[in-house]
Amino acid sequence: MLSSHASIGGLAQIIVSVAAHLPSLGWDVDAAFPPIDDSGAFEGWVADQGVSLTSSDAIARSGRSKRWRDIPALRSFVRRLSPDVVNYHVGHTISLKTMLALRAARVPVVISAHGPYPSSALVRRQTMLAGRLADRLIANSTATRDRLLANRIPERKIERIFCGVEVPSELPGRDAARAELGVAPDTFLIAGAARLDRRKGFHELIDAVAALPDDGPPAELLIGGDGAERAALTAQIDGTLSGRARLTGRLPTLHTLYAAADLFVLPSRFEGFGLVYVEASLHGVPSIGYRIGGVPDAILDGETGLLVEPGDVAGLTAGIQQLRLEPHLRERLGAQARERAHRELTAARMADRYRAVFADVTSDAGGRERDRSR
Repeated sequence: MLSSHASIGGLAQIIVSVAAHLPSLGWDVDAAFPPIDDSGAFEGWVADQGVSLTSSDAIARSGRSKRWRDIPALRSFVRRLSPDVVNYHVGHTISLKTMLALRAARVPVVISAHGPYPSSALVRRQTMLAGRLADRLIANSTATRDRLLANRIPERKIERIFCGVEVPSELPGRDAARAELGVAPDTFLIAGAARLDRRKGFHELIDAVAALPDDGPPAELLIGGDGAERAALTAQIDGTLSGRARLTGRLPTLHTLYAAADLFVLPSRFEGFGLVYVEASLHGVPSIGYRIGGVPDAILDGETGLLVEPGDVAGLTAGIQQLRLEPHLRERLGAQARERAHRELTAARMADRYRAVFADVTSDAGGRERDRSR
């Protein structure tokens, strides 16, 4: 399993989750990344999940233009590992040079595409050519699948596999979680969590909560995570929601935040799927998000939560207020979200579907080898 994205986030979490489950399904895994310089945080995060990490200069970092001279190095690296299949994970651009290196290594290649967003004509053409070199492509959402189809990749090559989350053996209780976070029992708690990046929309969430009417139980907003927008969001809270909103910083586990919450809201403009919505579902907590990217696959509108059009802050306020005043609706959506998460969106189920794709392409490759030998 190979990726140029060596940072803690959703794409790496999918790689690590699949890699952690495949050995129990009969597959040995190398999780391969470019060199990482973050004082061991990424390696430690991967190791904590029981996965061995391979790092090599042959894998170019994300954001760095691939060079023609990179091709022999990556080909040699892959051939030394001698895999039965390479699973190449990409965000928004499938590198044609990386695909040429993998094809030169003479190994079946499955691309996992995580980015459903529009791109330039050059990137679209590159995606088409690289995709046609692959044996199979895995799309993490309906939006990603549609983007691959729009880039003229044959439908027969594409498998849609939704992202899945790890199910903890034990989840924290609501009362204990609220006590740990300092939230009163009668508070209507709205939770959000992600990297504090402008694209995650927390500035819009703060505006939406500030506009809530006075009726209903007292509302509080807690946002978990850290990032470049922390100072700006702190200033915004001080100006509009002082005493009714807090940034928690990084928490040891987000499950404490989910367990304490009545509602999870992330108005992100940039989501290939949205694992956090599913993690909240494990606690029976419904979510609100923007109708963008892969979010409509993570939140089923009117079934496991609510979807709002991107940028519609008034719509966010209305959705939050509806679930604040209608506990029976909130409980129904939360129960349906939990049931769906356990049925369809676990890491174990995701890994088993990956296994089936790998088995299929390696079987096909064996058949082609036998045909050539006749």
